[in-house]
Amino acid sequence: MYVIRETDDFTFLVLREGIKITLTHSKEQAREAIEMLKSGESMIVIMEFIIKDTRTSSLGLIDKEKDAGKQRVLNIQRVYEHKLNKEIKLKNMSLERQKKNYENVVRLTKENKYLSTKLAQTEDTLTLASKSLNIRAKQPSPVARKRSPVEEVMFEHDINHQEASEVLAYVDIFNDNNYKEHWQVNEYINNRNMWDRFFNIRSMNTHENQYTVQGIKPAFYRIVCNVLNINGDGGSRLISSESY
Repeated sequence: MYVIRETDDFTFLVLREGIKITLTHSKEQAREAIEMLKSGESMIVIMEFIIKDTRTSSLGLIDKEKDAGKQRVLNIQRVYEHKLNKEIKLKNMSLERQKKNYENVVRLTKENKYLSTKLAQTEDTLTLASKSLNIRAKQPSPVARKRSPVEEVMFEHDINHQEASEVLAYVDIFNDNNYKEHWQVNEYINNRNMWDRFFNIRSMNTHENQYTVQGIKPAFYRIVCNVLNINGDGGSRLISSESY
């Protein structure tokens, strides 16, 4: 019966009835040697197997050590590259901050120069204005010109000169004929083909009863009521108005 015994130097003895048969470098080698002994292989063949297997295992260990060494080098390289990239990033951030600070200084310098120029111009303008005011203060104040009726309507209702003139012409027809309703003025203008004189304020007005007549735009209708101080007609409600 064959027995495998591990030694103090991590080798393995193959024994038979206490007698040393061979020495191997691993338990797997010892088991293989026992199988070869059982199959009748000679000791020379078994020793050649052990030597060859040991050499192969050694080469495998060397390769593993080489791979481990390469991996250690790669790990060191990665750590160095990471550290270097971090330092480059910090350096770039510092340079970017310096660039922004420089740009801010340049911008502020330009702004200060611009403001100084503007301040000097403002001071010159104020000096001239002060002189002009002093000259005017010595002159008699002119009598304020009274606004014309057209100008009063223009400024009060924010319309142009032509629109104000047409509004007052419409009001004059109202007053000259003692009319009470807008439709009376519209009929007066219709009968005399005078709508071309009211080109800016005229419109085709459609009422709620679907009756369309010539008249004036709602905005100018309200201005006329304001000028005449009246509330307007109590007729059918206006639903659309179209300039023409």
